[in-house]
Amino acid sequence: MEEVRRRFLNPPRRQTPDRQTPNYSLSISLPYHPSLSKPLKKILGQHDIKVTHSSSTTLRNLLTKTKTTPPPDLTPHTIYEISCLDCTSTYNGQTYRPLIHRMKEHERCHRLNNAYDETLDKVKSAPAHHSLTTGHRIAWNDITILKSLPSKAHLDLTEQAAMHIRNPSMNRTDSAPKCSSLWNPILPKIAATLKPTPSGITFSSS
Repeated sequence: MEEVRRRFLNPPRRQTPDRQTPNYSLSISLPYHPSLSKPLKKILGQHDIKVTHSSSTTLRNLLTKTKTTPPPDLTPHTIYEISCLDCTSTYNGQTYRPLIHRMKEHERCHRLNNAYDETLDKVKSAPAHHSLTTGHRIAWNDITILKSLPSKAHLDLTEQAAMHIRNPSMNRTDSAPKCSSLWNPILPKIAATLKPTPSGITFSSS
């Protein structure tokens, strides 16, 4: 009787089959995303890929800042604009080097009256050439940055967008960047991202 009572009060536990952990052929670690991680894990699991999640915020990221933003005059991969003080003419250009280096070349061509290379039959600096042939003054101390880009690869297309929308009269059409006409529909969208900001570059003489 005591044994029956003990069995009634403490029934034997039902044995549940052990779930087998699938053996994945590949394992990858991805940053966690609230809406994408779960469906992505399910899809990759169907292809025998195990997904683990990692946080993009690390102690190193919180305590250190490995990349700093250079001052405007040292910014590379830049689309810039130079203006005339005596008319509405402007010039849009690009440089993959720090901006100050290219501006010094423009200003030097003007100061040394060396804007045109007769040997190559080529204008070396359109703003300097404009000033020397018209007598107008260039706003060397009011150069603006239209856009700073992450890499050299986007310079031509962004310059073309700037010229397409802003129509800078100092630019020569034969020296403009050559990009496929397939890009034309999105040029206004690219130009809409241009935000003129002061470069902070000054010269002692104009």
